[in-house]
Amino acid sequence: DYRLYREWDWYRSPLERKAPVWNEPYLDTGGGDIPMVTYSVPVWRGDRVIGVVTADLSLAYFDVLRRWLDELGLGAGASGFVVSAGGTFICHPNPAYRMPQRFADAARTPGWDAVLARIAARDAGSLPAIDFAGAAPVSVHFAPVASAGWTLFALTPREP
Repeated sequence: DYRLYREWDWYRSPLERKAPVWNEPYLDTGGGDIPMVTYSVPVWRGDRVIGVVTADLSLAYFDVLRRWLDELGLGAGASGFVVSAGGTFICHPNPAYRMPQRFADAARTPGWDAVLARIAARDAGSLPAIDFAGAAPVSVHFAPVASAGWTLFALTPREP
């Protein structure tokens, strides 16, 4: 199923918005055949957009960032993950919660409705919840990544 590059979101979105765009995670079929995200920037000549330049990041890169969260020493059982602006998992320590899985589909255990409402408002904060990946009580710490529209999460264990 071949499509011209001009039809792909990574090309069209920055042209339509006339601004840089992080695209939703996707499988780079025919390229590296790996899950990735693309940062696309329109190229201007005078007052006209004449093309797009991109930088692709493998989602494996975000596993490195997640390991850095692990190294912060937030306690045994702590974890971190990143969710895209469109609600797709970019990285998560549990492979069951990785692209193409959707955050809203997973976040159905107690406490997550309040978290979902706060991240929809682009708020940062901490709330109690039940970890959907392990069913344990956690404190959910969350913050928007404004430049990408993503949300960064850190979960720390708490007493029931």
